Amino acid sequence: MKEYFSQSVKKELMSVQAKACCEFAECYGMLICASSFSSRAISLYTESGTAARRYRSALQGICGVQCALSKPESGGGLYLCSVAGKSDRLLVLDKFSHRANDISIRINLANLENDCCHAAFLRGAFIVCGSISDPRKNYRLEFSIQHKNLASDMARVLLEVGINAGVSVRGSGYSVYINESERVEDLLTMMGAQNSTLEIMNVKIYKDIRNKANRITNCETANISKTADAAARQLYAIRRIKESGKLENLPESLKLAAEARINNPDMSLSEMCALFGMSKSGLSHRLNRLIEISKNL
Repeated sequence: MKEYFSQSVKKELMSVQAKACCEFAECYGMLICASSFSSRAISLYTESGTAARRYRSALQGICGVQCALSKPESGGGLYLCSVAGKSDRLLVLDKFSHRANDISIRINLANLENDCCHAAFLRGAFIVCGSISDPRKNYRLEFSIQHKNLASDMARVLLEVGINAGVSVRGSGYSVYINESERVEDLLTMMGAQNSTLEIMNVKIYKDIRNKANRITNCETANISKTADAAARQLYAIRRIKESGKLENLPESLKLAAEARINNPDMSLSEMCALFGMSKSGLSHRLNRLIEISKNL
């Protein structure tokens, strides 16, 4: 993959064209899960210029406020999107039914008007604070959330759409995560990243085929090893009998079995049976009898 899978997923999500109610919900997801969302600061720090421009466009289009966008200096860095004026910040908070004196940031479910808005809200949240591992390594999708109550609310939103997520402490913040590949696929599809879902499914198919091939190879290797070990024990026994001078005194059936093994040291029991027209049980019994005779020498 030329670009990180997480970046590819976000790129696909940012190409989704949402209807009006979903645009509002997506904007809310971006705002509340970004770097700051309060009367003191409404801002987003991100490495993605596309995400920064989508954030600014959503704020300006839905809230009608000015949002400054500063580009990183050449050579790397973060884009910063921020609402500078306090009156504009209060207007944004009011638009989404948040108050300036809120002690804790909580998700206001009233902003998710229809069922489709839950997916749009999660899409906006993922664009600004989400990440997903390369499916060739493992399956993990997560939202990096700064506040404990907000992380708990995010897990409840996911549960409402049928996705069971865990919450864990991550540094000074929290991670709302999904580890099951099927649930990751369901969420990506729901948010609008169908191509990314198909990519994960293709990787899973490839892994499954590779694992089956490895199991078959390991099984064949084990069978070859067992055949070689058995043939070595039989040849050793026959040599001992022959060196003792007692091979000629054995019954004709045992002499024929010994000759067959000496002349075909690498053959499996089945191959020898097919070559000499013997039954597998009969030939096996004769060769085992030779091993017993050798032990008694």
